[in-house]
Order: sequence, then C-alpha cells, then structure tokens
Amino acid sequence: DEQKELSRMEERIEKAEAEVTALEARLSDPAVVADHVKLQEAWAAVQFGREKVAGLYARWEELEARRAG
Repeated sequence: DEQKELSRMEERIEKAEAEVTALEARLSDPAVVADHVKLQEAWAAVQFGREKVAGLYARWEELEARRAG
C-alpha cells in the first residue's frame, strides 16, 4: 500500500543517509586510503549509497504527488 510506504519513507531516507555518512567516513580511514583496492571499494559503496538515497527521495516525491492528486 502506497500510504504505508509513504508513512515510512522519511525513516528509510534517514537510515540510508546515515549509512552514506558512515561509508563516507571510511574514505578518511588511513588504512583505506593507503590501499587502492579498499579505497575503490569504499568509493563504490558511497556512490551506491548516494544513488539509493536519491532513489528514495524520487520515490517520496512520486508518492507525495499521487497523494496530492
């Protein structure tokens, strides 16, 4: 049900943004920075996380537009 999805969307976005923040922190970790493979993996995870957040915001907007009708 879209109303149920909409009611949980803010929580899902906050969780996804917190995950991105944690992933971004890894980019400052000296052990990650010193290892190009780990750095590449960390950067890919950050990018994936950001895309997830953007997708959630887009879905939220879509649900709000439908609700506003």
